[in-house]
Amino acid sequence: MQRSISDSWYQLTWDKWMFTVATWGYTLPLLINTVEHHLTPAIGILFFACVMICFVGAAPDFKNADRGWHSFFAEGGIFLLLVWMFVTGQWILASSTIAVIIPLLFIKKVKNNTFWIEVVAYLSMIIASL
Repeated sequence: MQRSISDSWYQLTWDKWMFTVATWGYTLPLLINTVEHHLTPAIGILFFACVMICFVGAAPDFKNADRGWHSFFAEGGIFLLLVWMFVTGQWILASSTIAVIIPLLFIKKVKNNTFWIEVVAYLSMIIASL
């Protein structure tokens, strides 16, 4: 198991572009869906969360050139996603997500805690957008 989902970019050889396609594959449909709605604060928050996650795919080299940007967009996208869930009244899902993510941030005994934080955020995004 890798340290994070983004680590898969380093495992790919000639097909590194697949990481970007995969990242955009689950955020662009949600981004397009937000454009179809009338602009509200909640839709604006979700729009920017999706844009930030799209930039994670556009800046995959987090160990070198894209280090600061990749982390900024990943953490910002997750944060905005949580804000969006609270604003739209999805308190239980947002609270559950935070209840899992916060301990994972601090418990260093959990192997690959970044990977699990990303998985929890990704699953929360899918559930929240249904």
